[in-house]
Amino acid sequence: DVTLKERRRLLLLVRETPLNLAHLRNMTAVTEMGGIVFPPLPAFYHRPRTIDELVDDTVERVLALAGVAAAGPRQWPGL
Repeated sequence: DVTLKERRRLLLLVRETPLNLAHLRNMTAVTEMGGIVFPPLPAFYHRPRTIDELVDDTVERVLALAGVAAAGPRQWPGL
């Protein structure tokens, strides 16, 4: 509440699926108020070799969204 009122960045990492209607409505409401909903799903396009690499990638993406300088995240060059 205060974070949104003061227009600071609000980042929510949400649980895994399945999501029910209440979850989806709450995530929609947070997004409409300016928050960021981030499901911490693993990204496989950079071909991680270990679980640690998957975790590191997720943490780097969260830090980037939070505006914290980190070593990554690795940007996917596309097709």
